[in-house]
Order: sequence, then structure tokens, then C-alpha cells
Amino acid sequence: MSNSIVVCTWDRGRDGTPAGVEQALSLAAPVASNAGLDLVWLVMGPAPERMSGIAAIYGVTRIDRLEDAKLEDFSADACVEALSQYVRERAPRLVLVPQTLDSRVVAPRAAVRSGAAVLMNALEVAIEGDKVRVVTSAYGGNTRVEQEQSGGLCIVGVT
Repeated sequence: MSNSIVVCTWDRGRDGTPAGVEQALSLAAPVASNAGLDLVWLVMGPAPERMSGIAAIYGVTRIDRLEDAKLEDFSADACVEALSQYVRERAPRLVLVPQTLDSRVVAPRAAVRSGAAVLMNALEVAIEGDKVRVVTSAYGGNTRVEQEQSGGLCIVGVT
């Protein structure tokens, strides 16, 4: 396991900012700080217009870019392959993705390919030793469930 938490995005968003990236970074930043881990923003495809400014606001330690013609426009297969390779090579402690319709396809498939757990609908995340604790919403937000993943990578969809 490396010493990082990764927030991964692959879309341009309506205003040049990937949908949900600020929510994911605002959730990840205190978790990374409390656990003494680097906060990495993984951008797959074109760079968002305000990438550097957003990274600075949330204390991103490093921006990793994956550029490939296959990632210029969204392709679930290309994103799954790119994310799977990245986590196998970098072995982050935790990967967060903004929860969008596309991430509901990409995150579970990438998790299976990389031997990771996947939890969607996350509202809260914490790292305690080798455990990742995630509070998720269920039943349309009427119920909250605390889930725990021990050891290994966890890919989390942030609502």
C-alpha cells in the first residue's frame, strides 16, 4: 500500500470542472490529513480548466494525469482499464470517485479488476489503522449504514 488517497475524475463537467470533484476532495482532504497520507487527484483524459486552483483549495499533494486518445471522450472500458492499471501500479490506500452515472459503471468494474472492495453512496469516510470506515446512504437516503473494509484497496463513490 502506498501513502496516498486518490480522487479520480474523467469528465470535463458542465463548467470545465468534473462533476462532484469538489465534494470528493472536500471529503478526502481531512481523511488524508488525519491519516498522514498524500492527497492525489488522478485526472484521466483532458485537464479540467480550473484544475490547479481546485487542487490548491483542497490541499492536493500531487496531480497525476493519464492522457491517452482513448480517454479524450468518456469510454467506460477505457476508464476501467486506465484506473485498474493505475491502482495496480501505485497501490493507493483508498480511491474516491465522484458518484455519477458513469462512476456507477466504472468503479465496480475497476474494483473487480484490481481486487478491491467497492462502496457507493458514501457520505463519510475515515481511515483507522488498516480499516476504512464508510457511512453510506441507502433506500433513497432514508437510511445510513456504516461499513468497514479491512486491508486492501477500497474504491468509494462519493455522493
